[in-house]
Amino acid sequence: SVSLPGKPGEEEGTVQIAMAKELDKDHNPVEPTNTFAPVDEFCFSVLLTVTKGSSVNIRWYYDGKEIYEEAYTADGKTATSVWGRLANEDAWPDGVYRVAVYDGADKELASTRFKVLSTQNVGGE
Repeated sequence: SVSLPGKPGEEEGTVQIAMAKELDKDHNPVEPTNTFAPVDEFCFSVLLTVTKGSSVNIRWYYDGKEIYEEAYTADGKTATSVWGRLANEDAWPDGVYRVAVYDGADKELASTRFKVLSTQNVGGE
Protein backbone atom coordinates (compact mmCIF):
# COMPACT_ATOMS: atom_id res chain seq x y z
CA SER A 1 0.00 0.00 0.00
CA VAL A 2 1.00 3.60 -0.54
CA SER A 3 0.79 6.60 1.79
CA LEU A 4 -0.91 9.52 0.13
CA PRO A 5 -1.13 13.23 0.92
CA GLY A 6 -4.42 14.68 2.16
CA LYS A 7 -6.15 18.03 1.86
CA PRO A 8 -8.34 19.16 4.77
CA GLY A 9 -11.76 20.75 4.36
CA GLU A 10 -13.32 18.44 1.76
CA GLU A 11 -16.74 16.92 2.36
CA GLU A 12 -16.72 13.23 3.34
CA GLY A 13 -17.93 10.96 0.56
CA THR A 14 -16.89 13.05 -2.47
CA VAL A 15 -15.19 11.01 -5.23
CA GLN A 16 -13.92 12.36 -8.56
CA ILE A 17 -12.19 10.19 -11.19
CA ALA A 18 -10.35 11.59 -14.21
CA MET A 19 -8.72 9.55 -16.98
CA ALA A 20 -5.93 10.87 -19.20
CA LYS A 21 -3.00 9.76 -21.31
CA GLU A 22 -0.56 11.67 -19.06
CA LEU A 23 -0.32 13.18 -15.57
CA ASP A 24 1.53 16.39 -14.69
CA LYS A 25 4.13 16.70 -11.91
CA ASP A 26 1.33 17.23 -9.36
CA HIS A 27 -0.47 14.07 -10.59
CA ASN A 28 -3.29 16.01 -12.26
CA PRO A 29 -4.62 14.73 -15.59
CA VAL A 30 -3.22 16.36 -18.73
CA GLU A 31 -5.90 16.59 -21.44
CA PRO A 32 -8.46 14.27 -19.80
CA THR A 33 -9.99 11.72 -22.16
CA ASN A 34 -12.13 8.60 -22.16
CA THR A 35 -10.73 7.26 -25.45
CA PHE A 36 -7.34 5.59 -25.74
CA ALA A 37 -5.27 3.92 -28.48
CA PRO A 38 -4.20 0.28 -27.97
CA VAL A 39 -0.61 1.34 -27.16
CA ASP A 40 -1.51 4.08 -24.63
CA GLU A 41 -0.99 3.91 -20.88
CA PHE A 42 -4.15 4.47 -18.88
CA CYS A 43 -3.47 7.30 -16.41
CA PHE A 44 -5.91 8.04 -13.63
CA SER A 45 -6.33 10.59 -10.90
CA VAL A 46 -8.90 10.14 -8.13
CA LEU A 47 -9.80 12.72 -5.51
CA LEU A 48 -11.80 11.27 -2.64
CA THR A 49 -12.61 12.13 0.94
CA VAL A 50 -12.00 9.40 3.48
CA THR A 51 -10.70 9.25 7.02
CA LYS A 52 -6.99 8.79 7.70
CA GLY A 53 -5.91 5.16 7.58
CA SER A 54 -8.82 4.11 5.35
CA SER A 55 -8.18 1.51 2.69
CA VAL A 56 -8.93 2.38 -0.92
CA ASN A 57 -8.83 -0.14 -3.76
CA ILE A 58 -8.64 0.68 -7.46
CA ARG A 59 -9.90 -2.08 -9.75
CA TRP A 60 -9.65 -2.20 -13.52
CA TYR A 61 -12.11 -4.16 -15.66
CA TYR A 62 -12.25 -5.20 -19.30
CA ASP A 63 -15.21 -7.03 -20.83
CA GLY A 64 -16.75 -7.35 -17.36
CA LYS A 65 -13.71 -9.14 -15.90
CA GLU A 66 -11.25 -7.71 -13.37
CA ILE A 67 -7.80 -7.32 -14.94
CA TYR A 68 -5.89 -5.52 -12.18
CA GLU A 69 -6.26 -4.27 -8.61
CA GLU A 70 -4.14 -1.98 -6.45
CA ALA A 71 -4.62 -1.09 -2.77
CA TYR A 72 -3.83 2.25 -1.13
CA THR A 73 -3.99 3.60 2.43
CA ALA A 74 -5.21 7.17 3.00
CA ASP A 75 -2.58 9.15 4.90
CA GLY A 76 -4.38 12.51 4.88
CA LYS A 77 -6.88 14.14 7.21
CA THR A 78 -9.93 13.77 4.96
CA ALA A 79 -9.22 14.35 1.26
CA THR A 80 -6.83 12.03 -0.51
CA SER A 81 -5.50 11.93 -4.05
CA VAL A 82 -4.83 8.56 -5.63
CA TRP A 83 -3.08 8.41 -8.98
CA GLY A 84 -1.28 5.97 -11.17
CA ARG A 85 -0.87 4.33 -14.54
CA LEU A 86 -1.76 0.99 -16.03
CA ALA A 87 0.35 -0.17 -18.96
CA ASN A 88 0.30 -3.33 -21.06
CA GLU A 89 3.35 -4.93 -22.71
CA ASP A 90 1.09 -5.88 -25.61
CA ALA A 91 -1.53 -3.65 -27.20
CA TRP A 92 -4.78 -3.23 -25.29
CA PRO A 93 -7.68 -4.95 -27.03
CA ASP A 94 -10.39 -2.69 -28.44
CA GLY A 95 -13.43 -2.38 -26.24
CA VAL A 96 -14.95 -0.80 -23.16
CA TYR A 97 -12.99 -0.69 -19.90
CA ARG A 98 -13.98 0.45 -16.43
CA VAL A 99 -11.98 1.68 -13.45
CA ALA A 100 -13.69 1.58 -10.05
CA VAL A 101 -12.85 2.89 -6.58
CA TYR A 102 -13.77 0.76 -3.56
CA ASP A 103 -13.53 1.46 0.15
CA GLY A 104 -12.08 -0.95 2.74
CA ALA A 105 -15.49 -2.62 3.16
CA ASP A 106 -15.48 -3.44 -0.59
CA LYS A 107 -18.24 -0.91 -1.33
CA GLU A 108 -17.94 0.75 -4.73
CA LEU A 109 -17.60 4.51 -4.27
CA ALA A 110 -17.38 5.55 -7.92
CA SER A 111 -16.42 4.29 -11.35
CA THR A 112 -15.92 5.54 -14.88
CA ARG A 113 -15.91 3.83 -18.25
CA PHE A 114 -13.46 4.44 -21.07
CA LYS A 115 -12.73 2.81 -24.40
CA VAL A 116 -9.84 1.64 -26.51
CA LEU A 117 -10.16 2.13 -30.26
CA SER A 118 -7.66 1.05 -32.92
CA THR A 119 -6.72 4.03 -35.06
CA GLN A 120 -5.64 1.77 -37.92
CA ASN A 121 -5.27 -1.92 -38.76
CA VAL A 122 -1.82 -3.13 -37.81
CA GLY A 123 -0.27 -6.25 -39.33
CA GLY A 124 -2.98 -6.67 -41.97
CA GLU A 125 -5.55 -8.22 -39.62
